[in-house]
Amino acid sequence: AAHRFGYSPKAFRVLCRQFRHDPDKRAGFFQLSKPGPRHAPGRDRARDWAVAMRKRNLSIYDMQRELDAAGHGISINALAVLMSPKEATRQGEREEGFTRLPRAFRTPKVLDERIELKGYRGQLRQIPITELGHEDPTVLLTNQLGPSCPTLVTRYAHRMLIENGISEAVQFFHLDALSSMVGLKVDFDLQITLMARSLYRLLADPIGREYERAQAKKIFRNLLDVSATVTIDQRRVVVTLDKHAHNPFLVSSGLARQPTPMPWFGNKERILKFA
Repeated sequence: AAHRFGYSPKAFRVLCRQFRHDPDKRAGFFQLSKPGPRHAPGRDRARDWAVAMRKRNLSIYDMQRELDAAGHGISINALAVLMSPKEATRQGEREEGFTRLPRAFRTPKVLDERIELKGYRGQLRQIPITELGHEDPTVLLTNQLGPSCPTLVTRYAHRMLIENGISEAVQFFHLDALSSMVGLKVDFDLQITLMARSLYRLLADPIGREYERAQAKKIFRNLLDVSATVTIDQRRVVVTLDKHAHNPFLVSSGLARQPTPMPWFGNKERILKFA
């Protein structure tokens, strides 16, 4: 412990002795938590109104609109705390004990129409869609006149997954921070990003559970952003991960059962251990 925190063994023994015999040091080391206020004034003012509207089986967005019109501004998250199910009441988070709120957007509604734009030859297909997972309408504009509306809407949903992947590549892998202004390097940066994302997926698949669809930043934060001790000898590289709350996921996945060969590092084997 002394080596880990930058103390000499003798100095650390002195600190331990002082901590053991000096009650003032112990009192200053263990700080008592000070709970904050248990009531939110804005939420408490809207509580009775929200309960009455929930009994009318209104969605959370309809409730928020009526509360705003009545002068009781409240966020969606605060309404969710008031209106969530009974089983979480023990945790002190969800208070009123109603069943799950009804979804406001269950059945998308579409209007399929043909339009013409100045400067474009031929017709275009404009499809306004409401109740597609959010309040604001979505407008699809395409030159695909043959496919049906369900096909186009489903394709749009798949494209949203691709856009989320691009967003992850920019925010976590920094795809927009190109290594060079030379155009030839763009392909290299994209290839490296795709390789990194694939490696994260290969790591997450054996673990399963909530990591099956987790983004790379969550996998890095929970599983990889851990300190470790690395020991290198003639034949092996032993990586001993320090204790971490998410290490049991790595243990149960079996990733540490077999050594990993590293031909690029003198044919040494990487062995993963846990403290």
